[in-house]
Amino acid sequence: MMPESTLWCLSTTEVYPFSKIGGLGDYCYSFAKGLRDRGHEVMVFSPYYEKHMLPLTAELDYQIEPRTITFRKRELSYLSMSCTYEGITYVFFRYAPFWGHDTMFLDDCKRYNENLNGSTLLGKAMSIELRIRLQAESGNRRLVVQGNDALSSFFAPYIQAEAFPNVQVTKLYAVHSFVGEAVGRIYRMDEYYLDQEFKALIDRDFSREKSWLEVLTPHFDRFITVSPNYVTEITSGETSLSKLFSRMHQEGRLAGFLNGIDDAFWSIHSSPLLGREEGDTLSALKHRYKAKLCRRIGLSLEKPLLVFVGRITPQKGLQRLNDMLALLPDSHIVILGQGEPLEHYITEPYRKQVTHFDHYEEQLCHEVLAAADYSIVPSEYEPCGYVAMYAPRFGVIPLVRETGGLVNIAASVESVLQVPILFDTADQFARLYSGLLVRNLHESDTLREKLSHLTWRWDETLEQMELFVLSHT
Repeated sequence: MMPESTLWCLSTTEVYPFSKIGGLGDYCYSFAKGLRDRGHEVMVFSPYYEKHMLPLTAELDYQIEPRTITFRKRELSYLSMSCTYEGITYVFFRYAPFWGHDTMFLDDCKRYNENLNGSTLLGKAMSIELRIRLQAESGNRRLVVQGNDALSSFFAPYIQAEAFPNVQVTKLYAVHSFVGEAVGRIYRMDEYYLDQEFKALIDRDFSREKSWLEVLTPHFDRFITVSPNYVTEITSGETSLSKLFSRMHQEGRLAGFLNGIDDAFWSIHSSPLLGREEGDTLSALKHRYKAKLCRRIGLSLEKPLLVFVGRITPQKGLQRLNDMLALLPDSHIVILGQGEPLEHYITEPYRKQVTHFDHYEEQLCHEVLAAADYSIVPSEYEPCGYVAMYAPRFGVIPLVRETGGLVNIAASVESVLQVPILFDTADQFARLYSGLLVRNLHESDTLREKLSHLTWRWDETLEQMELFVLSHT
């Protein structure tokens, strides 16, 4: 039975509509709303980025509290900025050294030590903020504190049960990714100049080479991933992390739950970013946006429109596009996304088959999806795969690589299409795509309408997640 009152806190490096560089921002926003709708009190903690706060929320009425914090043997001043947006409390920390003044990105060079200190600052400030807000709590109160990547999970050592004597505390780690990311890389821990209190709290875990996820794991009670299939993948390898995840899974401390989405925002029927005319049908709306995009890029309206939406990074599998384009010389792909130079992935002579919008805008994303016939998600690995959920809701057929959460998403899409959409190699993709073109499924108004009503709702998974997260004392 759920406690009478549960405060669920999310610590994150980004959260839409305040800040966004990837799917984590969308996750924290939609997940927070799902928790709110289930009756939880929800708080979100994040750095305030001087140059990256989105216009929609930059002018909100913030309650600003000056704070001080002892860090690395000196006293630092910062601002706690809180506001309420859509029934959720957001708390941002601003102006302390290392806190996101001009960057939201972590690199492996000179800023890495700086970012780690920013993470420990965020964690320490978050624990202080929670103690202030919960000091008068009594009764059957439950606190769930959830970290959503390694850098936003450094709060765990600071959250000590004795600091919350009248509150049941659960520390939860949401594994959004670790393969090939900073959390999965092995580092020599004692090379980093970190806060002495933080190092003292984790000293027993700080004596050898390991990843940050391994360092933080003993300080968490429960672990979740963003899709069931991703649990299978992260527990089946031979690395120390895989063995650690496997052990936690066997102990009942790790489980996978497929993400939900904001299904009103990500929908051709209700997106606030799409212009509609009276009497618009799905077919008419898609035709208008496809015509607009084709005019803009000089592509024939009669050709199927294939799109890729995502970051330009090795994880997203763009290096596979050369082989795909070679097998489909008459195809053209519209790519929307920022990151590394696209020429690192797509070489001559295939660049002429690609149109790249190298700036991400939310409205442009919705317009591109409204225009598209097919979406390709060729990821090397993909813990969840939000774009594969978004695409069908815009009447788009997604073709996705057989990895991570894409496998779980594909099952729902295939139940509508009655044809496979999963592939592994370029040859398999070419066969799938060619077969779909022969059958002209992308032109079927009935199928597109059915796809647009597929749902991935948080309320379909949150009940099970609550039982898993809140089941221990």
